[in-house]
Amino acid sequence: MPPKRNIKPNKSKPPQLLQVNSENNTAESIELELKFDQEILWCITQFEKLISSGKLNDAKKHESIKAINILRKPNVTKIEKIQLMKSYFKDYKAKMAKDEEEVKKSANLSFEVDSESKSAGKFLKRKIEQSSNQPESTGFLFNFNVNDNASTLGDEIKKLSLS
Repeated sequence: MPPKRNIKPNKSKPPQLLQVNSENNTAESIELELKFDQEILWCITQFEKLISSGKLNDAKKHESIKAINILRKPNVTKIEKIQLMKSYFKDYKAKMAKDEEEVKKSANLSFEVDSESKSAGKFLKRKIEQSSNQPESTGFLFNFNVNDNASTLGDEIKKLSLS
């Protein structure tokens, strides 16, 4: 039988975390979460573009779908997601910034309109009038006739029992 080891309990105090102003901390953490969510969304859209392009073979397509599912799962840790994004897209943050710049450049394009074309266009709205053939509805009307001489249900039962 092996000899027993002398295990001494750890008497040191656990490290204390620095308390920073909680309002600033929550605002920063929310901002970082939003930025991380944008990164995940960008990577997912890139995977979807690759899949829809049709250039991938079946193995790569299956691998991309698996990566999309991992990125969408909420129970996967943040570190695992970052590793996955880096393994597929290397420097994905720089690529994201490049895409944003391209979108901003395309959004800044302005179109000049000739002064002649401004005055030439007119918008006409059609007025829908009720035809004179249709009567105006004043309320809900039943579509059956009620006779004043109609017998009640009790009268009908009496007639049936007498005969």
